[in-house]
Amino acid sequence: MNWKRWSTAMSLGIVLMGSVFAGAAMAADAVLYEVTEAVASKGAGSQGTGFRSSTATLSGVVRTGTAGCSEAIATPALQGCWVIVRAVGRANDDTGVGPIVGSFEVVVQDRNQTDSPEIVVLRGHVGGSIDLSPAFQQNRPVGSTSGSFTLIGVPGTVMSGQVVRGDFTGVFRLPYMNNGHASYLSDDNNPVLVQNAEYVLGYPAVKLEVTFR
Repeated sequence: MNWKRWSTAMSLGIVLMGSVFAGAAMAADAVLYEVTEAVASKGAGSQGTGFRSSTATLSGVVRTGTAGCSEAIATPALQGCWVIVRAVGRANDDTGVGPIVGSFEVVVQDRNQTDSPEIVVLRGHVGGSIDLSPAFQQNRPVGSTSGSFTLIGVPGTVMSGQVVRGDFTGVFRLPYMNNGHASYLSDDNNPVLVQNAEYVLGYPAVKLEVTFR
């Protein structure tokens, strides 16, 4: 597998169920999944000859009581708040390290209780760096990211006038095949099966586990 074609952005999609988040929440403040990714390459042809940048969208849940998710806007069934991150990353071809920048939104449910939350109550930006050197150089399907974020409450919503700032670190888990099964690599180097709720339109999604500081 060519790991350089996988997510290289904070690239922070309705794939997350409350049960999946609850299982990972003990070790993370937020669990996000990559919904879309568009990679720009340096060369000609469908595969290109090198990596230039990646634009991606991630969506998932921030745990109640952590950054940007107060009790006032949390969804009980999710045990947190739904977030959307749109980001661009530029990891170096050789090192796998580079900058990221993007936008960040916290959304709540509207009158339609069936689909995903979609009314924006907080919006802002994220910036930092990404390190995919384990994937680029060692063929290990993991990476990391760190940076800072700022969120501002949308006028006319329950979060109007609110400002939330903080720092974050994160671990990317890139899906890979292990004995014929789509899996993530755990911190202790053991495979963990990708759950049904962790697929996007039939594809296992890149997972990002975030801790706020």
